[in-house]
Amino acid sequence: MQLDDGRFLIPANKYDALVQEMGEEAIREKKLERVSEDFLVIALGLPVPGG
Repeated sequence: MQLDDGRFLIPANKYDALVQEMGEEAIREKKLERVSEDFLVIALGLPVPGG
């Protein structure tokens, strides 16, 4: 999930695997942020009128 400031949230397991491959500094330069394994996204939507 991309944030307004350009950072990108990725699951903890994928982040950890990337750190093993590339190193934490390289991951930070790419603006990737690790999120908790308990992180959930709840999205709400409304129908578009006249669609």
